[in-house]
Amino acid sequence: MQKQAFISQDSVRAAYDSLLYGHEANENPLEWLVLVEEYLKSADIPAFENRRRFALQEILVALTRTELDTIRQMLRFATTGQQETLEQAQAAIKAAASTGNPQLIGLSLLYYRYIRSDFNISASEFSTYSFVDNRTLRRYQGRALDHMRSILIHEETLARQKHHRLLLYRALPSGQSPPHMIGRETALNHAERILRLKPTHLQITGPPGIGKTRFIQALLHRQIDSDSIDHLVWISEPRSTEHIYQTLYEHLLVDLNVDLKSYLLTRRVVVVIDGLSGFSSPVESLAALMAELTDAMVYISHIVYLPLGSDVKHLVLGELSRDDLIYFVKTARTHELIDMDSYIEHVWQLAGGNPLAIKLAVNNLGNLPLQHPLLASQGSVHESFLRVFHSLSTEAKYGLAVLVLQRSGVFHQGRIWPVGDGAMLELVSTGLVNHHVKDNNDIYELANAFQLWCRTAFESDTVPELAAVVNELLGHVDNQIAEDAYACIGIVESVLLHQWPPIDSETALRWIGHTAEIGLEYGHYAVWSHILSEQPELPVEIRLRLAYCWRKLARWDEFGPIIQNIIENTGLAGHFDWQGRALYELGAALHQQGLFQQAYKALLRAYEAADRLRIQDLRDKINMELARMSLDEGNTEQAWRCISLIDQSDVVTLALKAEVALKMSDMTTAYASVNAALASCADETVQHGSLLALLGRIQFQDQQTEQAERQLIKAITILERAENPLVLARARCNLAVVWMRMQHDLQEIMPLLQQAQEVQLSLRDRHGLLYTQENLANLYRLMVDGQ
Repeated sequence: MQKQAFISQDSVRAAYDSLLYGHEANENPLEWLVLVEEYLKSADIPAFENRRRFALQEILVALTRTELDTIRQMLRFATTGQQETLEQAQAAIKAAASTGNPQLIGLSLLYYRYIRSDFNISASEFSTYSFVDNRTLRRYQGRALDHMRSILIHEETLARQKHHRLLLYRALPSGQSPPHMIGRETALNHAERILRLKPTHLQITGPPGIGKTRFIQALLHRQIDSDSIDHLVWISEPRSTEHIYQTLYEHLLVDLNVDLKSYLLTRRVVVVIDGLSGFSSPVESLAALMAELTDAMVYISHIVYLPLGSDVKHLVLGELSRDDLIYFVKTARTHELIDMDSYIEHVWQLAGGNPLAIKLAVNNLGNLPLQHPLLASQGSVHESFLRVFHSLSTEAKYGLAVLVLQRSGVFHQGRIWPVGDGAMLELVSTGLVNHHVKDNNDIYELANAFQLWCRTAFESDTVPELAAVVNELLGHVDNQIAEDAYACIGIVESVLLHQWPPIDSETALRWIGHTAEIGLEYGHYAVWSHILSEQPELPVEIRLRLAYCWRKLARWDEFGPIIQNIIENTGLAGHFDWQGRALYELGAALHQQGLFQQAYKALLRAYEAADRLRIQDLRDKINMELARMSLDEGNTEQAWRCISLIDQSDVVTLALKAEVALKMSDMTTAYASVNAALASCADETVQHGSLLALLGRIQFQDQQTEQAERQLIKAITILERAENPLVLARARCNLAVVWMRMQHDLQEIMPLLQQAQEVQLSLRDRHGLLYTQENLANLYRLMVDGQ
């Protein structure tokens, strides 16, 4: 849930000082606001040093002018302007003082002293012009700074809400652009009304091409625009109920030791299950899932109705009316037709009231031979699919085959198949393929109904040319995968997950061997846990990857049996290298669950194998885990012994080394390690925010309180944007501790600790919660007796 942006008054004061005094050595945390990011994206600013500071100053100048001019206009005074002379400025100051309005006087001081520094009006000169003594003037300036802080908080909160909406839009198949819906306004309003009653679960049914997916997207656009969603999980054509569970855990709960039901109580989560044509689980298991998702909003789309319980509302999408068809045709045609009535009648006979069939007819009517009118809507859609396919160029058919296999996502043109922009434009023009841009990549989405038709046509062999192109592409992927597995990953994941088109077990294992590590690198734990668990026989290294998926998804009932089986079988077979890796996974999982003694036993057994067989990468991983555990238990000497044995210097290792050094009060090593980690870390990531928070804690322990405050405020600014509640809560608590030492306003400290406690309780962050509650107790003592 979106909270107000955190902005301190000291940061605002420092930003105004930079306008007056120029460059300062210390970076202002406000330079990492979303407002600054948006300004740098929208303005035509060349690359130069301190671009962020320049952007922050421009934003502050514009906001100050706006606030000052608003008050001046209310009083019918002249507004600010670049053509203003010094004499006019002096007169404006006197006029402001004559009103006795503290806010107008304070904002005038900020404007003429800091923004119009070219007038060189000092504080004492302003006092002379305004007839206000210096002490009162300082009080007015403090009030003006606090007002501008409130304005910045408001503007930044709006910017973050906009940024959050963009993230949610990106989870939709159509991206940011809302789907153009014709004839669905009544149905959309009805859906919104029936979703006001909990549980907010809605099943939408209708024939292929009727617009179920687009209808859900239209509903979600309304909800996103009203800022009523925290998280959105879109699942297309899940294989099973277990696949849905795994995807939810991957998107919401990776590395969090909390159950799904508890998480949903504190977040506004929307789950979309779009299409169940290949669903293999019993309907009863899906109904049980709905019961577990009581506190989430759930949309399900399917061709036919499924009995999921009385709490799941049902909406049937019907065909469009003839009037809707007329409006659709008139808005879709790029030029006037001589005989529009005849044209509409032809489309109506050809497509009926099915939106996709109408779209195909309108897009292709001029290029395709017209045959007898079709009466059944579904028949018209399938007939239209066949006509469109046969009308495509050979290159476009190859591009279509890639999308049929990959379903959606980034299209690697020229890597899997030499398909040019012209062929993709041809596909988009048919109406079967939607195109949008995400993260500077072209994303192509195939209509669900056409995906289902392709599968049916392939399996029944009713369109031999389609089957030939798809089979040719499968062979091409098989030949290409060893050289360019990254380009093949989308097709491989889709084919293996949906088990379509069917491939033999030998090919499946070869593809898995080349791409499983890439899939896990991308964080696709739900996809790969399902793919790997469906394979009848897997080599031990692949089974270990499956165990890793279960650990990342905290699926302990699945993790336990497979890891124990691997440990036993590798020991019996004498494969002690793989047994050591399995014991490491077991130790890490036990640590994740807080079972320290059992975790130590597993990790020490793993270390014996790694040491005996001289497996350096495994020794490093074990020492990292042992160092983390020792830190959690307060045994810093043991943690240091473990970390000093690690033969690598990546960001994670450096951060852990800095953490251990901080606990041991080795400030030189702590600074060196955290600064080296920051130099290798990408800006504005969760890792970046975490490292800044760590640097702030090091500076705090080194008695550099003001520097610690700046780093922690900057860390909080970045972590609020990155939407990582666990790390953010700990950073807020750390800043509260710094402020208590600085004798900051206790009423400003309290919300930081309360927000941290709320998150840590919901996410069961035991270590963070103990520290926060200890500092809440300290704060209460300060408030009562000042000690």
